[in-house]
Amino acid sequence: MATRDLKKMTQAQLSTLSGVPQKTISRIENGIDVPKVSTLLKLSIALGLELKLVDRTEEAISLA
Repeated sequence: MATRDLKKMTQAQLSTLSGVPQKTISRIENGIDVPKVSTLLKLSIALGLELKLVDRTEEAISLA
């Protein structure tokens, strides 16, 4: 929600740009739904963000 707000974009506008239903965006922002990676990708593209997966294996091992 923070990036959407910074870009002064409504949920309806983000929905139109991303193809993700506005109801789904609302549920994600309110912590009701956990989005699929494909949904995150659509939203990130619409917001001009890069979706990146980071290997945290070494970090997890060093914390153990």
